[in-house]
Amino acid sequence: MSNIIAKLNGERFLVFGLIFAAFLMIWFLGCESQVTSMFEPETKVTREVLSSEVDLFLARAEEKYKILDQKDAFKTLLTNQAALVAQGNTINPLGLLTTIMSIIGVGAVVDNVRKNRKLKTLTEPSERPTA
Repeated sequence: MSNIIAKLNGERFLVFGLIFAAFLMIWFLGCESQVTSMFEPETKVTREVLSSEVDLFLARAEEKYKILDQKDAFKTLLTNQAALVAQGNTINPLGLLTTIMSIIGVGAVVDNVRKNRKLKTLTEPSERPTA
């Protein structure tokens, strides 16, 4: 036993290097790198989960852009109708009907987005992949 201790003592840096290399190998091979979640800062996520969070974020942003496009189209429609009336043209019944239907459509879209957002907040934790 004292021969083994003496041998290890003589080669202590080699033994330390081997043990350190073994721990590094276990760490590199066994532990995935993690970062904080975009939606839950107290949670650490892996690359795969972060990718799904980015996809979810981009899908939400795309929905917001669609809503903005609809609102801008509605504003343009109202501006065009107001310009026609201001020029002295008579009100076009078909244009008025289109405007009213657009108002109803925008209201329905906004209501659906509100309902979808509420449903997502209720079901979102179960949709998000876990690490």
